[in-house]
Amino acid sequence: MKSVELEVNSRSETGKGANRRLRRVGQVPAVLYGASKKNFNIQTQTKFITQILSQHNDNAIITLKCSDKSVNGMRVLIKDWDRDVMTRLPLHVDLYEIDMTKPVEVKVALHFVGKAKGLAEGGIVSPIVREIMVECLPTAIPEFIEVDVSKLGVGESIHIEELVVPAGVTKKFTDNLTVVTCAFIKEEVIAPVAAEGAATLAEPEVIAKGKKDEEGAEGAKPAAGGKAAAPAKAAPAKGGDKK
Repeated sequence: MKSVELEVNSRSETGKGANRRLRRVGQVPAVLYGASKKNFNIQTQTKFITQILSQHNDNAIITLKCSDKSVNGMRVLIKDWDRDVMTRLPLHVDLYEIDMTKPVEVKVALHFVGKAKGLAEGGIVSPIVREIMVECLPTAIPEFIEVDVSKLGVGESIHIEELVVPAGVTKKFTDNLTVVTCAFIKEEVIAPVAAEGAATLAEPEVIAKGKKDEEGAEGAKPAAGGKAAAPAKAAPAKGGDKK
């Protein structure tokens, strides 16, 4: 694991207002805690911490340079940090002091390599877990853990227990979670809604036409409260019997 230096200064003012003033002048508020059991309020330049976050992973060992002798020379890890959703610049950083002779627990990213044999069968490789927790000495923290998926066939998966980690590194987990799988993508069957809708819309028109046809065949119905028209008398046939 690479080690980098970070220049920091002690800060006496705390709170939202003080933090906003620091950010306006290109500084980031930070808190330092850990092995010494004492918390320190410090600050550093935004460009310094941004450079570390962009060029190194979260597990880079950082050596602090500070005019305060109680902080100068400390070895720390970035434990947590917040950033602005718009500018993506760090807003606050938590630094954790470490003892180089004692193991630490950290999250390490997984790098998936190889071409799964299941791809030739039409399968799709889907990573489920992107990082795992490990325990090791600070000097043994790996930058990442490689996961070879080349032997992964359709319907197969790799679990945490199967991952190979460097010597001196112990995986920390309670459940043997699935890390990556290879499977077919199920096609979604879409019901012909449009066709059914069209038939439904057409149905009233058919009924209306049929109703009109029936009324035409049987004759018009009398209006409400009216009398039915009397049937016309048949004309006498010519040449009929005389009285």
